Amino acid sequence: MRFRVRPPKNRELPLQVKAVLCVTGNKVELKADILVPGFSSRKLGQIPCEDVMVRFPIPECWIYLFRVEKHFRYGSVKSTHRR
Repeated sequence: MRFRVRPPKNRELPLQVKAVLCVTGNKVELKADILVPGFSSRKLGQIPCEDVMVRFPIPECWIYLFRVEKHFRYGSVKSTHRR
């Protein structure tokens, strides 16, 4: 996919995203390659690419697979396994 991101003041920067989703049994693997220009020039109308965020929507029923119920709230599975 290739699409344009609109920074402030309608200046455009190219962004390329290649996403691959593999589901095998009970394991879901999501891989995303993001290409953004790595240079910044001082020309008028050019701004550097910083803080690029890509969000992948997941089904609502998947949310609880990544959360663990604690005493007063939900916590992440990763923080539970770290201890």
